[in-house]
Amino acid sequence: MPPPLPEPPASLEPTLRAFYDELRRMLAHVGPRLLDAAQSSAVFEDGVVRVELVHATRPEWTIWAMCDAHGGIAGVGPAHEHFDPYGARPDDPPWTSELVDFVAMLLRGELELEATFRGDALLNVRTYVVGAEGRSAVHATTGFLPPGRLLLWRRKRTVVERPTFL
Repeated sequence: MPPPLPEPPASLEPTLRAFYDELRRMLAHVGPRLLDAAQSSAVFEDGVVRVELVHATRPEWTIWAMCDAHGGIAGVGPAHEHFDPYGARPDDPPWTSELVDFVAMLLRGELELEATFRGDALLNVRTYVVGAEGRSAVHATTGFLPPGRLLLWRRKRTVVERPTFL
């Protein structure tokens, strides 16, 4: 399988190069068969790397990641997680590796997304790690502000999905 992402520019800042090179190595190792390499992309501009990994049959499961020298964010749909070096302990892995690990978990279907709506308005998304024992405790929660929270007369509904590229 050819690499789904292009070579980075030679002038790429070292932190961004560390993220991008590790991301490409991870993609080669994981080998996501449902990755649409032709539609996936990487953009390098203004000290930022933006990556989209497009699912071949479920475009709404596109994984996106963006980082600069000070931190990054990655997610699928409205579920996302932030990564940065602030508050890290000396024995923690680099934040760029944690960001790549999060993308790998999404690719392998190791994260389950539970979205709660009131009517069509999204209230929050909880992300769970899924292992051999089933669902673990909440990995992350993303909350959204009104108008959804104000639509009290509408019923709540929950949608659970487990994106995978394998």
